[in-house]
Order: sequence, then structure tokens, then C-alpha cells
Amino acid sequence: MLNEGPIFLVITKGSWGGASRYVYDLLTNLPNDSRKRVLITGTSGQLTEKVAVASHQVITVPGLGRNISPIQDFLVGWRLYRLFKNKQPSVVHLNSSKIGGLGALAARLAGIKKIIYTVHGWPFMEQRFVISRIIIWLLSYFSVILAHRTIVLGKEEKKRAWGMFGVQSKIKVIPLGLAPLTLLVKEEARAALGLTGLERVVGSIGELHPNKGYDLLIESWPMVTKNQPDLKLVLIGEGEQRSHLEILIKERGLSDQVILAGQYHNASQYLTAFDLFILPSRKEGLPYVLLEAGLAGVPIIASSVGGIPDLITTGVEGILVPPNDSEILIKTINANLIDLSNAKNMANALPTKIKRDYALDWMIKQTYDLY
Repeated sequence: MLNEGPIFLVITKGSWGGASRYVYDLLTNLPNDSRKRVLITGTSGQLTEKVAVASHQVITVPGLGRNISPIQDFLVGWRLYRLFKNKQPSVVHLNSSKIGGLGALAARLAGIKKIIYTVHGWPFMEQRFVISRIIIWLLSYFSVILAHRTIVLGKEEKKRAWGMFGVQSKIKVIPLGLAPLTLLVKEEARAALGLTGLERVVGSIGELHPNKGYDLLIESWPMVTKNQPDLKLVLIGEGEQRSHLEILIKERGLSDQVILAGQYHNASQYLTAFDLFILPSRKEGLPYVLLEAGLAGVPIIASSVGGIPDLITTGVEGILVPPNDSEILIKTINANLIDLSNAKNMANALPTKIKRDYALDWMIKQTYDLY
């Protein structure tokens, strides 16, 4: 018999990003059974606003955030334990690495019978000192042990759980799912972004965060535009690295070539403004924006991290580059801009794959089956 307790979807921050969009899609698309769906988060933001508009409950846990603080984290763990113990949810679904371990421990202590943990990119794949990576790997292993099932977004992500003995059967691959897109025509998209000339445009959409690698892209940009000064780089999104990126742009004299466009509502509709889409990430799970760029038919260059190699076979549906390699990144951007027709041919191969393997209904069904 189905446990009638609520379904708790837990995420560290209430701002908008890939993980929060995933949580929102689940909250608003799960089948209507008798269970209430509740968002648990540490901060308010676009996610909490959208969830409230969709008439689902939001519970804010004071102190829950990304930064590590032993005393604060102990208090957060205690608050989560009390919340889980009092409300007795039928499912606790955890999203992001920190809440994965802290939330799973609290849920176990509270006796919750169904704990799901979705990995939005393994944190031990980030560039850190070796000892830090080992500690983070152990904490990730601990999270998987405590959760009843762990979802990863691609086959490559499952392979990267190397050495996690005894828990491989608990790890399930469920790719992101995407609903059909609404796109502006190219001229409208460019006008909305302030692009009114005939320049070629390389663009990206994402949080201005160190994991996205936009700093490396901007540092490399003078070599990209050395022989093609008409080229523009447009980054749509906001985040903690904005001031750092603004300094890089100013120091390298790129104010006329690089545009930090800021946050746009329904940003994917502007993908048609780009001649080339680039995502030079250092760490990812499987970013929604690559699925959207693929459906929009925009040629893609992306780092071979996380679940991205599941989506793109280099030379077939796009081009993959190693993370943090500015030399290869520069050569790849230049080669694709020189031969845009070949880049577009690769882009044409991607929409069919996305519609077949990355449908929203399939993601919802597979996840609900775990509940």
C-alpha cells in the first residue's frame, strides 16, 4: 500500500539553475496521487516563487546553504531530522551534493523508508587538491550508502562512481527530460539581446559560476578574435562570478566583444541568436541548456564532463573538448567558425536523439517508479 505521507523534494538553494529546474519539473509533473508535494530549501528565489505560483508548499530551513560550516550544518541536520520525524514524508528526494549526505543522514535517523538522491555532477570531479577530492569522494560514497536509490543523469556519471563497492545496484541512470521549446526567430532574438549588426555570435546560457568555465573562455577570447574582430561572445545568466568576469573583460580590452547579458526570463528562446553555442564547463551533471541548444539546432562545443558525452558523440552531434584546456578550446572554436556548414550538419543530427532519449514524460515516469 502507498505511504500517504508527503513527497519532500529537497535542494540547497531556492535560486534558479539546472538542479532547481529539475526539482521544479518533478514537483509540477509528477502523477496526481494522494500525496502532497513539498519543496524544502534553504533560501528564497525564483524556484520558490515558481513553486508557490504552482500552489505547492515551500518550507525554508534556516542555515541550509552551500558553504561548509560544522556548527551550522549540525543545526541544519537537526532541523531536517525534526522536520522529517514530525511530517513523516513517504519520499525524501535530495538534490545536490551537500544536502545529499546531510539530508540522507537526517532522513535515515528519522526512519524515512524511501530516500532518493540525485547527483547533479559528482563533486569529486571538480578541480581540487588530491586530499580534498578523496574526502569529497568518501562523503559522496557515504551519501549513496545512506540513500535507498541514487539517480545519475548519464552512463558516464555512473562509470565515474568507480570504487563505490557494494552500492552499484543502487545507482540508476535517468537522463534529464525536456518539454518542447518555444523559440524566437533569429532576428527577434538578436534584437532582444542588443545585437543589431551582421556580426557572428558565439553564446552560452548558464550560471556565472566557476564550474561553468566562463573565465577560461574569456581569457582565451583574444586568441579567438585575433583574425575575426567582428565576432561577439554573449553570456546569458547571473551568478557569483559576475564581478570577476567583468574585471577579466576590462583587463583584456574586450568590452566591445564580450557581453554579459544578465538574467533573461525563458532564456532558451534566445538560442536562435547564436551561430555557435559553447559550454566550457569544469563540472556538470547533464545541463538542460545543451538539450535546448540541440533542439534549437545550434552547433555545440562543450566540455567532455558529466553526462555530456552521453548526449554528444564528438564529430557526430557536436564537438567535445577537455575541460580547462584553453589551447584546444581556441582551436576548436576557430575551426567550427571557419567551417560553420560542417558544424550545422552535426547540429542537425541532435534533435532526433533528444526527442527520443530525453523526453520529459520518460524522466517523470522513471523517477516516479522509484517513489
